[in-house]
Amino acid sequence: MIKELLQAAEKYFYKSEYQAAIDALQEASQAAQKIEDWESYVQAENDLGAIYNHLSQYPNALKHLHKAIKVGEEQLSEKYLQVAESHNVMGCVLTHENQYEQGEKHFTKAISIYQNKPNHLRELSNTYNNKGWFFGEMGKYVQSLHYHQLALKIRLESVKKRPNEVAQSYNNIGACYIFTGDTNKALTYYQKALNIWRELYGNQHAQTAIA
Repeated sequence: MIKELLQAAEKYFYKSEYQAAIDALQEASQAAQKIEDWESYVQAENDLGAIYNHLSQYPNALKHLHKAIKVGEEQLSEKYLQVAESHNVMGCVLTHENQYEQGEKHFTKAISIYQNKPNHLRELSNTYNNKGWFFGEMGKYVQSLHYHQLALKIRLESVKKRPNEVAQSYNNIGACYIFTGDTNKALTYYQKALNIWRELYGNQHAQTAIA
């Protein structure tokens, strides 16, 4: 039943039925806690944190992410993959809350776990991307550029390339160069992003228009 609830929550989320997703995850969390299925409990709490982050309900997000990290580290392992994801999302939430010092610590923890998981390079690249965004929010564009370049490197070298994620990195790098005053490099990377989005979505799609 717990697995089905977690799967249902994911489907609800992608259909933008957020309250239904929250209800399913809360039920899954309670059921998992009763039988001490800590892996499912941590996943449910992490996913609740991620949804509340998506909805900009940051206090609720922090509450569930704290639970996921605490139980994950105590009952599973500090190096457990779901704990890394909780640290990653926690870094994003704390950045939104302007708690930059704490946010950076969580991104660093997530990266340290993913760096030792060679089969999870996509998660590592996403965390690099988020840490790049984190430094951008602080106005530290040189550091932001560094992490966006790390994300791009992994995304370009991935066996299973995801063009939209590559385009995201190109676009983020272009933004960094704008803020550091290198307009020519910015335009080069923006053009690379635009070319990918045109190929994926055509000229009329909103993502292409924004680019």
